[in-house]
Amino acid sequence: MLMVAPAVLAWAGPVKAAWRERAVSHIVSHQVMPRSAELRGVSCRTNLTITVDGNGLVTRYDVAPRCSSDILARATDDLMLTLPQFPPPPQRKGGTAVLPISWPPTG
Repeated sequence: MLMVAPAVLAWAGPVKAAWRERAVSHIVSHQVMPRSAELRGVSCRTNLTITVDGNGLVTRYDVAPRCSSDILARATDDLMLTLPQFPPPPQRKGGTAVLPISWPPTG
């Protein structure tokens, strides 16, 4: 089986940082802390590895490490399934980025 590794955001420093900042803001603006997690006082910090195409559409994602709280692990997956596409990457070149996710949302 042939596997092709995606480019890791092939853009230069400031452009990559600006897109990454917009992508993190995009995630935070769509996060909703589950009420049951609030009542239990649970929190989680994890990394989201996303692969986007040239239009900003997520073609693949991975969460590592998984949140130890089942509620927040499920909320992270639900977020990725309902999240609108990201802003188009610079020069419309897709790639892979690692973005932080915090529960409760910060930013």
